[in-house]
Amino acid sequence: MRSLGMHKWAGILLLLVACSGEHDRIDDRKVFRYNEAANIASLDPAFARDQAIIWETTQIYNGLLQLGDRLEILPCLARAWEI
Repeated sequence: MRSLGMHKWAGILLLLVACSGEHDRIDDRKVFRYNEAANIASLDPAFARDQAIIWETTQIYNGLLQLGDRLEILPCLARAWEI
């Protein structure tokens, strides 16, 4: 009777170890999480017409240029530009 209880606990332990493998974990650096109370109409920046959609598309897509900490223009995707 005692052996049966020990096998049951060993089986449960084996099941827990098997379910917590590395292949099931999600790399948080590759997941975009966005909390918005209203529905997002589009992820296409061409259709970004309100502040909520503009904000989330700028979080996903890179632009040609970006602003630095002191509001100076810096390259993002563009390698060079002329004014």
